[in-house]
Amino acid sequence: MSKNSNTLNSDWRNITINQLSFTNNLILTLSTGFLIYCLDKITPNKVVNNFHQLFLIISIISLTISVLYGFSVMFSRLYDFRISRNIAFVRSRSKDLPYNVYANIDFKLRIKALCRILFCKLELIDKDNSTKIKNDSVLFEKFEDLRKLSKILSISTWIWIKYQALFLVIGFIFYILNVFFRI
Repeated sequence: MSKNSNTLNSDWRNITINQLSFTNNLILTLSTGFLIYCLDKITPNKVVNNFHQLFLIISIISLTISVLYGFSVMFSRLYDFRISRNIAFVRSRSKDLPYNVYANIDFKLRIKALCRILFCKLELIDKDNSTKIKNDSVLFEKFEDLRKLSKILSISTWIWIKYQALFLVIGFIFYILNVFFRI
């Protein structure tokens, strides 16, 4: 039994999504658990006058950043899936919509997109308007805006998961240095 290319592509896309989710959950769990462990090791009312306490604080900061990146990945994926579903729905009802390529997605656009999905109402295209999109410039702009937002969130996810893992590793390294200098 052979599968056609669309089925194979769909299978690999599902595997990639599952692996991304698993990786994010694993790193987020490790970062959170290790962050709590490090917070328990802080000695209260002690001035940072030695290296081991400084390394512990750097480890805590790094792990906190890793956790924040983990939540950013989680929310960007959730909203990217929601927006992508809406885009696919509109495309299925309005044929021949163009496929534009978006370039130059920088840090500022990624943060702006994250803030937009977290703090603003997401304007999706409803069933009634999905067939009118070719003749209505406002709806077409809304569609293009959703496509661009989806692209930004997609790229952000892959960048942020790398940073999430990097800051987890940095947190581990500084904790090991903390233990080494305590001896």
